[in-house]
Amino acid sequence: MQLQHKVANIYDADGMTVDVSGGVEIMYGNTDDTDQDSIKIDDADLNFSLAYDLGNDVTAVGYFETDSGKDSVDAGNVYVGFSHATAGTLTVGKQDTIFDDAGIFSDHEIGIDSGVSQTTSSTQVIKYTFDTGMFYGGVAYLMNKGVSTEDDDSVIDGKIGVIVEDFDLTLYAGQEDFCCWWRYIKYII
Repeated sequence: MQLQHKVANIYDADGMTVDVSGGVEIMYGNTDDTDQDSIKIDDADLNFSLAYDLGNDVTAVGYFETDSGKDSVDAGNVYVGFSHATAGTLTVGKQDTIFDDAGIFSDHEIGIDSGVSQTTSSTQVIKYTFDTGMFYGGVAYLMNKGVSTEDDDSVIDGKIGVIVEDFDLTLYAGQEDFCCWWRYIKYII
């Protein structure tokens, strides 16, 4: 069971807004390979988003997420950027790439793997997104250069979509280490 994020505006004055949200993922069942079922808080997040109106439909944005797992609380996504009312949003920092939204065919808790493998978040991501109401999309570039992880790779991915009536069609594309292309289409009706 996952309790959805609820947003509360905690400050809104002089062109500056600060919102707080959060979510909790609670698991029930045999979660630790014993014969007894148990209740486990698998994930709990507390998020802060900031926006400052710079004028001419341009807003400076920032986001900070705490991410608590089993035994620790860490910084989740942390990024800054600029948003324009019609041109879209450009962000830089520790964040998910576009393809993170496409992972609907995997569930690590019950052992389902989509067979598609791509790095979907990093501390060094540049992401652009747009949404016109009918058309939406984005592109992200992940570069892990100089990061002390096993993933010293580069990733570029993106999506483009259209919404007509109650039909949502999205095309995702991505390239990891600039060697392999793959695509798939997601239908939501």
